[in-house]
Amino acid sequence: MNNNSKPFRLSVIAAALLGVSGCLGGGSKDTSTTTSTGTASFPAGLAVASPTARSSSSARMVASAVSANGASGSEYAWATKKIADLLSGTAAAKDVFVASSLTQSSGNADCYGPTMAYVGHPGGSPASGQLPSGDLGIWKESDSSGTVCAAAELNQQLKGVSSHTIMGLMGLASMVSVAKATGLSIPSAGSSLDLLSAMNAAGIADVTFTTATLALSADGKTWSYTLALNYTQMSKVRAISLNLTHVPGATDNEYKGMLTYRVDSDAMGGNCGMVTDATINGTLYYNRSSASSLLVNAREGGYCDKGITGATIADIDVDTTGTYVFLDPAALYDGTTKLNGWGNSFSVFSGKFNPSTQEGDYVYAWQAGKNDSNARTFQIHVDAD
Repeated sequence: MNNNSKPFRLSVIAAALLGVSGCLGGGSKDTSTTTSTGTASFPAGLAVASPTARSSSSARMVASAVSANGASGSEYAWATKKIADLLSGTAAAKDVFVASSLTQSSGNADCYGPTMAYVGHPGGSPASGQLPSGDLGIWKESDSSGTVCAAAELNQQLKGVSSHTIMGLMGLASMVSVAKATGLSIPSAGSSLDLLSAMNAAGIADVTFTTATLALSADGKTWSYTLALNYTQMSKVRAISLNLTHVPGATDNEYKGMLTYRVDSDAMGGNCGMVTDATINGTLYYNRSSASSLLVNAREGGYCDKGITGATIADIDVDTTGTYVFLDPAALYDGTTKLNGWGNSFSVFSGKFNPSTQEGDYVYAWQAGKNDSNARTFQIHVDAD
């Protein structure tokens, strides 16, 4: 962390895991409160961000963040504030939704996993060579900016999934913003709202929307958002789809749901043979049981070829009898038998924390490619003070 940031107590364990898994479940309820940041139709106050990431430029700093404690000036606070502005109608979609963030990739901090030459490896082929950067679970004390290396690596590794989920939520919240700006009413129970024309008229740079629908179930309990678009980046058109199923609770601080996204991207590794395109697939499960308890499980994989829908697995939400569909890490790409598997990367980020301060417990696991036999994992506890 930079010297001007608030202190965190950060404990990190680096280990090799044979698989990656997430967690489900809710937190205990309490009587603490926070300012309402949106309407019941959308998960206000939700984001996925590294708990050690700060807002990266003065234009993105949030002077009056969600809390005066640890989250002040954080990437999490910046994201939730921007989403709240969209939901309230105080921010225009064209000023917040930036489609290029949906193609952001992750990486390694310059202090983490240096290259290392080896000779006489008893089981290696070849027996001598050089381990690539990022493969070693060792690091220097800090990166080139002076940030503690464990925090810097977590920030860099989460850059992809954080950008994809945050901008995905911003894109979907833009539908509420555009509806308000054009005087359209959100749907009543059993109806839907087609926002395709309004979204295309919103003036969002380099984007053409193909689907934009907001619906409320017949029983009035579940909101559904569907947004599909073509994003032109350096003369290349990328298809992007975003879907949100949101179930409000008794208050704005109680809700659950699932975000899914699919983004055509460039290949992110060498496990796809001659294929030069790739698809990013992701799922984000969230469950907020009180003002101070939010649980998230974000999974993301890099799939060979474009337009690939990732294989999924159903899991039970233990708070109720509901079932949610998560990205399946067991489905590996095979050019003959498993075209909808992942080949180049897979990651899982889970956290149970206080959204106002980001105090809580987190785990992030990533696997570089389908041929890697292990995943690397960071386990983190953050104290707000």
